[in-house]
Amino acid sequence: MIHASLIKAAVSASGAMAEINAAAEYLAEAMKRIHGGSWRIQVDHDDALVVICRRSERGRAAPRPEIA
Repeated sequence: MIHASLIKAAVSASGAMAEINAAAEYLAEAMKRIHGGSWRIQVDHDDALVVICRRSERGRAAPRPEIA
C-alpha cells in the first residue's frame, strides 16, 4: 500500500508543475500580443530552467558553405 504522505507529495508536485506550465503559457501569450510571432515554451526541471522564446521566421540556421 502506498503511504498517504507519498500520495500527497505526488499530487502537490503535479499541481505545482501544472501551475508552472500555466504561468509559462500566460507569459508566452502576453509576449505574442506585444511582439507577434509564434512562441516556444521549454520547461526543464532537471536544470530548473524555463525558456520562452519567439520562433525564428527564417527557420534553423544553416552552416555557410566553405569558400575554396
